[in-house]
Amino acid sequence: MLHKLDVNYTLILIPGNEPYYHTVSVTALMAVSPPSFKAVCTASGIDFKLAYRSFDYLWDISIGSDRLTPALAATRGYTMSNNSQSLLLSVPLFTQGYKYKAVTLKGFLGTFEILVRDRDTSKVQTSTIKTCLFNTTELILCSTNGWMTVAADLSAVLPRGEIPTKTHLINSLCVPKEAAGTRVLFSVPLHSCGSVVKLAKGNVTYQNKIYSVVGDNVTEGYVSKL
Repeated sequence: MLHKLDVNYTLILIPGNEPYYHTVSVTALMAVSPPSFKAVCTASGIDFKLAYRSFDYLWDISIGSDRLTPALAATRGYTMSNNSQSLLLSVPLFTQGYKYKAVTLKGFLGTFEILVRDRDTSKVQTSTIKTCLFNTTELILCSTNGWMTVAADLSAVLPRGEIPTKTHLINSLCVPKEAAGTRVLFSVPLHSCGSVVKLAKGNVTYQNKIYSVVGDNVTEGYVSKL
């Protein structure tokens, strides 16, 4: 970052009071670092905070390739507070931009990344990556490599107090990856296990069923993901 100070000297020559002017420019090149966020895990997502410095206008903040703006935050369901002192961004779970891994019935890891780009070149200068451990209740996740992960609690569709002896999807060979009481975890390819694919208004819906066996009774529930 370049700083420049122009100094104008005025001398009065005596006798005669004739003015004499002299101009000097002083420059200083100061190394500045891109802004860095502080990130905190919460029960429902991740909070990011940036305390502004006077020269932070040199960079743009982005989520992936998209510049972070109030309009982008509102569209994606983030909560954004921005003033002259700081930027606060709350990113709820399951909003766009998260990556998930290590999903079990006990918990899973959610990762969110904020990029800092040079305002002139758009090149990424640095990033803030935060990974948090979240509790697993019920969820449906689709990965970019074509897998669907489903965690479900079947207690709502089972007779009170009953524990299923077996659970499976439409294809009975597709059994849970993990099971504990009435809770099950499936991880299967989207185009497998009898899933029905529906196209409507530019969206693709993958629909399947979870079958639960209790004694001689079989109950079913739908699993779908846009």
